[in-house]
Amino acid sequence: MAAIAGADAAVGAGGLGGLAGPARGEVPAALEELRSARIRVLMLTGDHPATARAIAGQVGIDGGRVLTGRDVEAMSDVELQEEVGKTSVFARIAPEHKLRIVRALQSRGEVVAVTGDGVDAAPAPQEAASGVALGPTGPDVAQGASTEGGRVASGGGVRGGVCAGCGWAGGAR
Repeated sequence: MAAIAGADAAVGAGGLGGLAGPARGEVPAALEELRSARIRVLMLTGDHPATARAIAGQVGIDGGRVLTGRDVEAMSDVELQEEVGKTSVFARIAPEHKLRIVRALQSRGEVVAVTGDGVDAAPAPQEAASGVALGPTGPDVAQGASTEGGRVASGGGVRGGVCAGCGWAGGAR
């Protein structure tokens, strides 16, 4: 314990706490709507793999297999192309990993839409067929990188943004 000058008692650490933000209530239904439109949903996050797996479970994404940014870095382009076909959750992902994952999906012939709400989300939406900046006050860089360009208030509006950005709103029902 360290003493504070002028204080009568020593001060020390009393404990450690943690906070977790639950997924918004409308997200599972929005993701189910995307899946019903035959849109495959992946989760790429900077979170720890255990956190990513837990959140994926809450919103209905298969978190049985989680790849990390280090895993992505260690893979060749060919290996990554194979892995993105069977992995839905990616954790500890940095912007350069997101970009590589988008390119790997595209190399498989997939049309890719990317959502994001921050600076780290900027490169991948620029590369994707559709980029959707999320959040009522989403950062300007995500807004600028978005090919859709519009703001989507929450996960509940993602389908419309993805469809509009790709130009197939009528085909995603």
